[in-house]
Amino acid sequence: RLGLPGRLGGKLIINMGTHSPAWSRALAGEIEEAGGRFVEAPVSGSAGAAASGALVAMLAGRPQDVAFARKLLAPMCRGIVVAGEVPKALA
Repeated sequence: RLGLPGRLGGKLIINMGTHSPAWSRALAGEIEEAGGRFVEAPVSGSAGAAASGALVAMLAGRPQDVAFARKLLAPMCRGIVVAGEVPKALA
């Protein structure tokens, strides 16, 4: 358990790190318990690719949250794959 604060109510957390599916699922659960929303968004590419808009992102989470995250990440990504629910972007 991470001991997340209760101040996450209504906030969307987008995790772009690469972790185990089990850890991502647990993190999503803790964020949701604290009142937040979660999208996992691991990417393929480097800082240079991000700067030139050439990353590829895999997104997982609730459909409405993934749709919002997609808009935020689009400037960095040449491709975005929607994988379904957490942790399918990492599986």
